Amino acid sequence: FVEGDILQTVPSILPQQIALLRLDTDWYASTKHEMIHLYPLLNKYGVLIIDD
Repeated sequence: FVEGDILQTVPSILPQQIALLRLDTDWYASTKHEMIHLYPLLNKYGVLIIDD
C-alpha cells in the first residue's frame, strides 16, 4: 500500500510484476497514467479491474 497522489507515486515506486491490478481513481488523467505505467507489468494471466 502506498499513500499519495498516483501521478507522483507512480512510476517512482513500481513492483516487478502485477497479478491483480485494480484501478479506481475516477478520473481519466489518473487512470491513463496508471495504465501507461502499471498495465505493462501485468503478468500473462493477470487480472485487470477498472472501476468508475
